[in-house]
Amino acid sequence: MDGIPRICFGGASNQPKFTIPVAEDNLKAGRGVDGIALVSAMWSRYCQGKTESGADVAPNDPQWDRLQETALKAADEPTAWLTELGDVYGEVGKHPEFVAAFTKWLKIIQSQGVVTAMGEYTESTRKAEASPIRTALEESTMAAAIDEAKNPGGN
Repeated sequence: MDGIPRICFGGASNQPKFTIPVAEDNLKAGRGVDGIALVSAMWSRYCQGKTESGADVAPNDPQWDRLQETALKAADEPTAWLTELGDVYGEVGKHPEFVAAFTKWLKIIQSQGVVTAMGEYTESTRKAEASPIRTALEESTMAAAIDEAKNPGGN
């Protein structure tokens, strides 16, 4: 099983390689960034150096002191994480949609915990999957597929 410390190891150098490009692509394509902003908010919370139960998180990043200091500041001022880690977030950290999503998730994590934030995210994606527009598109696509199966090539 992959553990949280290994996943978070070297986050300051890994985020720009793996996480931030996903956010950039989604923003350019007009897709949401809620999920990737939640990942960033959880990383910020992790870098505060204590678990929700109060156990210490061992430093595991060459930039740990900087990350922890910024994460502790972001606990009260979420945008500090994005602005002070401009070398990590680049333009994504300035994009209003990402900033809003990150701020929302970090506030939920700080006040209600990671489990609640994950639950809210899961519920929001479930609602999106069941949206009337999505349902209509799926039904339309299904109807077209059935018609094609019954009458290949429209003959």
